[in-house]
Amino acid sequence: MIYWLHEQSTVSYSIHAWEIQNAPDFFTYDKTPEVSEPLHNRRIERTRVFTMNMRQPALRLALNGALLMLAGMFVGAAIPLVPYPRLMLSAHNAGFTVSGSVSMLAALLMSSGLCAISQRAASLVIAGHVALWPLSLSEVAAAFWGTDQALPLAAAEAGAHGGTPWQEVIVSLCHIVPALMLLVAWLALVWGAWRAYRTERFSLSVQT
Repeated sequence: MIYWLHEQSTVSYSIHAWEIQNAPDFFTYDKTPEVSEPLHNRRIERTRVFTMNMRQPALRLALNGALLMLAGMFVGAAIPLVPYPRLMLSAHNAGFTVSGSVSMLAALLMSSGLCAISQRAASLVIAGHVALWPLSLSEVAAAFWGTDQALPLAAAEAGAHGGTPWQEVIVSLCHIVPALMLLVAWLALVWGAWRAYRTERFSLSVQT
């Protein structure tokens, strides 16, 4: 009797051991502790996400730059038709053409992965470059009004003697405010370029 009970317990133990050994994978328990993702990997991934989300802001900047360049061509064609052609030439060159080139350069930086900034910073960059429109249009107005405070050198070459006080205020404000906004935009772009450079250098050092 004792021998029979011992034999039965041995058989049941063998069956139980066989079931555990051949159990499906979802019954197994992985006792390996979770290892938190390294900080540098999270930083690299965050920079890549910022870069991937820059397509729409870059397209807006590219469109803004292309429209500024197109408007600059029409302004160039109208140079002989204004009272102060030298000021109109400044509007064509320094106003629309340079502004359009700067806007498209910002679009290139944001779309090529050379700059990693957040969506909020991208909105500031777009606003800073859209603000180049009132700056450029104020130079067209200066070519009609003959204002000389915002662009004294070009006004002196054009022989302009100054406009009315309200005209001078409008042209000056349209230069000062966009210039400050553009400065903020390019500070964000430079910071984003430095961030992308630092992340790339760090990832290369980790790989080596």
